[in-house]
Amino acid sequence: PDGTVREHEVITAGRASHLHTELIGPDPLLDPHSAIVNIRVCDADGNTVPTTVVPLDFEIQGEGEILGLGNGNPASHEVDSPGSRVGQRQTFNGMAQVILRITHQTQLIIRSETLGETVISFARRAESASPKVPTPRTKPVPWSKTSRDAISS
Repeated sequence: PDGTVREHEVITAGRASHLHTELIGPDPLLDPHSAIVNIRVCDADGNTVPTTVVPLDFEIQGEGEILGLGNGNPASHEVDSPGSRVGQRQTFNGMAQVILRITHQTQLIIRSETLGETVISFARRAESASPKVPTPRTKPVPWSKTSRDAISS
């Protein structure tokens, strides 16, 4: 009605050629010790191939562990192995996800028999010393029945 022309382009993905990973985190405000890695199966042009199912093997080298694996498939009965250093998951609609607990030196290796291997290295900086909280100069009041009753009422 307003004369605006809109276009929408639909691209059909080609054959699966590689894995594309996207790192979400670590987020120092939420949890500086965990990271989420999204994995997409892509064609040579970087388009997600939504019709492919690719088995993926995950391995942690160094310190760290897998907290969870997912692919968004509500019918998937693949075993989650939280707290382990290895895991497997098939892609669903060309995608999968791994959640990790990372430490100072952690490597995530993602292997696919048909698409090769991807390695992501995490190197956290040493945590800075936490600021010192001043110690109160007053002595704490000893806990007694009367003080507990006074607080709870």
